[in-house]
Amino acid sequence: DNSIWTQGNLKVFKNKNPELPKLVIFRDSFGMILLPLLEESFGRIVAVATGSFYQDVVEAECPDFVITEIAERWITTTIHDKPRGSIENYCNVSMESICKV
Repeated sequence: DNSIWTQGNLKVFKNKNPELPKLVIFRDSFGMILLPLLEESFGRIVAVATGSFYQDVVEAECPDFVITEIAERWITTTIHDKPRGSIENYCNVSMESICKV
């Protein structure tokens, strides 16, 4: 947990069974409720509170699944989504430290 409360919050979850698939989820505040349920089915989850897609975290994690969860009212803000900067700048945490967890 990078200790950012809102946008940019990044959490990494690890299951006791590392053989389960890996997940990267870009989420809004509603996605937080899904995380305890997803923890049961994935060996590793990287969850980022954002309405954007960050390719650098997907490339670094090489997940089996990627989910973008966003409330319907925000869909129009992401339709014309342009590539963003790095996840390191957005979440104020290094990619290296994410991958070490």
